[in-house]
Amino acid sequence: MTFEVRRAADKLPTVQGERRVNGVYRRWTVSKPDSDAERLLCEEFGIEPAAARVAVSRGLTDPESLTSFFSEDSLDFDPLSLDGVKEAADVLLHAVKDGKRIMVFGDYDCDGVTSTALMYLCLKDHGADVIYKIPDRLNDGYGLSTKYVEYAKQEGIDVIVTVDNGVNCVEEALLAAKYGITLVITDHHMPQEKIPEAAAVVDPHIGGDNEFTCLAGVGVAFLIACAMSGAAPSELMWQYGDLVAIGTVADVMPLSGINRAIVKLGLDVINSRTRVGTTAIFDNAGYGDKEVTSSAVSFTLAPRINAAGRMGSATTALELLLTDDPEIAAETAARIGEMNTRRQRTEQEIVAEAVKKIEMNGYKYDRMIVVSGENWHRGVVGISASKLVERYGRPVIVLCEEGDAAVGSGRGVAGFSLFEALLGVGDILTRFGGHELAAGLTVERSRIDELRTRLNELDSVRNMPFLTVRSDCVLNPNEVSLDTAYALAEFEPCGAGNPVPVFLLKEWNLDRVTPLSGGNHQRLTLSKYGVRISALLFGVRPDEMTVFAGDLIDASVTLGINEYRDEESLSVYVKAVRTAGSGGRECEAAERRYEDYRAGKADGESAKEMIPDRNDFAAVYRFVSGVAVCNRDAILSKLGKRIGYDKCEICIDSLCEAELLSSEHRGSTVLVSCSGRTEKANLQLTETLRKLKEISEGGVTV
Repeated sequence: MTFEVRRAADKLPTVQGERRVNGVYRRWTVSKPDSDAERLLCEEFGIEPAAARVAVSRGLTDPESLTSFFSEDSLDFDPLSLDGVKEAADVLLHAVKDGKRIMVFGDYDCDGVTSTALMYLCLKDHGADVIYKIPDRLNDGYGLSTKYVEYAKQEGIDVIVTVDNGVNCVEEALLAAKYGITLVITDHHMPQEKIPEAAAVVDPHIGGDNEFTCLAGVGVAFLIACAMSGAAPSELMWQYGDLVAIGTVADVMPLSGINRAIVKLGLDVINSRTRVGTTAIFDNAGYGDKEVTSSAVSFTLAPRINAAGRMGSATTALELLLTDDPEIAAETAARIGEMNTRRQRTEQEIVAEAVKKIEMNGYKYDRMIVVSGENWHRGVVGISASKLVERYGRPVIVLCEEGDAAVGSGRGVAGFSLFEALLGVGDILTRFGGHELAAGLTVERSRIDELRTRLNELDSVRNMPFLTVRSDCVLNPNEVSLDTAYALAEFEPCGAGNPVPVFLLKEWNLDRVTPLSGGNHQRLTLSKYGVRISALLFGVRPDEMTVFAGDLIDASVTLGINEYRDEESLSVYVKAVRTAGSGGRECEAAERRYEDYRAGKADGESAKEMIPDRNDFAAVYRFVSGVAVCNRDAILSKLGKRIGYDKCEICIDSLCEAELLSSEHRGSTVLVSCSGRTEKANLQLTETLRKLKEISEGGVTV
């Protein structure tokens, strides 16, 4: 096996819409180098040293493991080895043979839509009398409901086959049996205590660990299609591979093993432009003939398919995937593009309002944030929760208050199971489901505060892990180059479980910050040892910056290739940035102390450690005076390591209470500035400092 040095820009890994992470309260990690293993891989495959370090950082420390990782033999598996696949295929094939009427019941997200399309096309190819149904996100909610079992009875449906849902529809299964409807369940979500009674249940999480637990719902549907056709998975990839790849990437499934092979071959199918619907989406997004990568699926195609289910009807997206008419596809893709624009606008409004509530009510000090609002769009609360996780570095549940109920979604962080946390408070939830990093739930509106309190009392929540900025390795100045970017091409497709390679630029000089696109993005000019580069920081306004020109910084970056007028140049994208050396375990301990104090759980000893002195207050005030107005996090980034992050927080709070500083919310940012007050103020009289001293002197918890 050799690595091909690719020179065509459309064959290179790309990073689109990378989301930023504020680096102040984050755990920065970089993999431990292994120079012997790196040298061996360089000699064996002739790859760039930086690419070898990336491989070693991911456990690919010898030629055999690296060859195995990049092998496409992972599709050489037996679908029938997963429990229930044979039974499901047999039931469906007999139903087709007997002329039974079949309904494919899917879900309204991208995985559900692609699963529905795949199963419907498979049954059609076998000559089935088949219809499809996808529930309405706002009116029906997730999963098979009694409403649709009743619908199936009225429509004379003999067989219901669920895709990407159903493993927890116990009552619905009993109703289907009562009506004489055969039920086949295919799903990939975690089952709860009782498995529904059905003719066949296929879920990789039933029956213990197996090689299929990484599959998305569409991957499970693909196994059924293979079993029904009696064909090897590799033989059906050109027929369904694009759908499987899209659903797998969209549902953030790990891109290793089976999924890596599926997505790699599926991208080839997408790039063949054989499916009219997906081609129309990329055309509408201005993609033209550019090569589609996993990043393009994640940031361009999947959000549009999801937008249909969030802002309109997921059936619109399904019909787009099924149509063979280019004109209809173009019109539908344009409508979905408009839905996506509307979704983005709605999401921004919810996030801004949620941040105000979180800041004003002190929810940001909770280990797990629960925030709710009236008339928030239920279809967008999940994405809004993701944005809030990025901001606060902890799991977030966003609820839409509707009458006596609150319906919403949660998003988690690595190392913490959101689903397990909801199990811990399941007795007060009307309904919930999901997995480690994402979940949906319904709770009585009157119990939202109880939900917040009980979640934050769970041991797993109290020991919440920090959000981590992970880098594969440190990149030396001379390695920030096109050659390094070319060498990374072999790691595609990238996604969950096989992320885009991330590098740490350690202790670089920030020479200049240049606003772009009206200040919505920033170009950072960095230098070290005579090497000067430009790096792009997307989605960050000047008042959100936490570092400034003249600072020595650390930056977590990815590399890409920009092609303009047939010339290629290196692009450097910043994922996170911080003042060099800031953060660390000391910072984490300080954050926990400050959170506990604000949550009323501080003890005397920790309170003593947080009390600032006169010099600390002066340093904070001088810094804000020097920059006129700044992001609150910028103060922590600049001064936290020197005076203590928790002391820095106390200084800001006390100075604001004394009206020497003022703070305001602007979008999702808290801005701090000098108030203009000229008369002296006694900081010892502020509520923050007075209570802190009271706790420290009394040695009691409040």
